[in-house]
Amino acid sequence: MNGPCLITGAKGLLGSEFATAVRDRPVHAMGKDALDVTDKEAIWRTFESVQPRIVFHTAAYTQVDAAESHRDNAHRLNAESVKHLAGACREYNAKLVHFSTDQVFDGKKPVPYVETDTPSPSNYYAQTKLESEAYALELPDALVLRVQWLYGAARPRFTHLGKKTSFTAICDQIGAPTWSRDVVRLAFQLVERNKHGLFHLSYDDHASWLEVFQYVKDLKGYSVNLQSVSTQELRLPAGRPLNAVLSNLKLKESLGLTTVGSWKTSLREFLTGLP
Repeated sequence: MNGPCLITGAKGLLGSEFATAVRDRPVHAMGKDALDVTDKEAIWRTFESVQPRIVFHTAAYTQVDAAESHRDNAHRLNAESVKHLAGACREYNAKLVHFSTDQVFDGKKPVPYVETDTPSPSNYYAQTKLESEAYALELPDALVLRVQWLYGAARPRFTHLGKKTSFTAICDQIGAPTWSRDVVRLAFQLVERNKHGLFHLSYDDHASWLEVFQYVKDLKGYSVNLQSVSTQELRLPAGRPLNAVLSNLKLKESLGLTTVGSWKTSLREFLTGLP
């Protein structure tokens, strides 16, 4: 990973994590105020100035339900931005690292999804992310990483639970909360080993959202009353995959790992580090 590094969406959850972690090279961490990734000309001007060797593209439209009614915005930010970046990466010989989602699957498969499974997007947000994968993978050395249920310093997700008297959690969506720091760590390992293509970044175990919040409640000793709700009962604008479990077998084989670890271990470390 020699040479300048460009990080898009640098003020977001993943972008800020990458900006903190990359310390051994010139880093250009750009939020949307510094680089509008939907602006092709702005991207090319940035590449001309920065001359990046690697690009971590973390900028994204992540409001899943809102994407159903703001399709143009979601498509520009999630799909068209990757098309523009891929073109610039090809011209400037830069490696593109792009992030996608478990929601490219409809969740009807009874076992974990592998990278070779045929996607069937569960909502419009996922459609735009699937299109973005195709743009990125036109580059022979691009790295596309599917992640899910992200949390981190910029999006704690669970800290509000201690302030609640009651909280309703979804009982039938299965996956795993993923610490942004683990995403960065695994992404770096793949890049350092010159890996390319599509990978699922996931732990060895999984749970429902209800089970995750129960774990947080027990770990922190909260008195909140947890209640259960099904996805169907919520009547959300956008569909969600019920089985969102991603197989990490390819990831482990590529990195020579016997385990990626448990989501509980990472979540415990994250929560115990909070004030």
